[in-house]
Amino acid sequence: MDNYSYPWLAPDNLHYPWSDSLINVGEIDHEGPVPVYQQLASILRDQIMSGTLRPGRPIPSERTLVQNYGVAVGTIKKAIQVLRDEGLVYTVIGRGVYVTQQQR
Repeated sequence: MDNYSYPWLAPDNLHYPWSDSLINVGEIDHEGPVPVYQQLASILRDQIMSGTLRPGRPIPSERTLVQNYGVAVGTIKKAIQVLRDEGLVYTVIGRGVYVTQQQR
């Protein structure tokens, strides 16, 4: 079995197509009045709506989001829950979080 055919089995250092597009896209203001999880949800929402994160494809892993945005895993989980509640993403247990086929 070729691990590169299954991104969830690939090594952590594998280059993912979304990684370059997410670096320095949107900044988190840790001191501002808007909660960090809402800022992150907004950044990811914008990337979904613009097509940077495409329907049927996974969003970046929690590890990648931690590295790119400097936020805690709990913050990421809360931001993803916001997107899930909006119907923009869904979770496949053991595989990741994916962009839904139809956005609002």
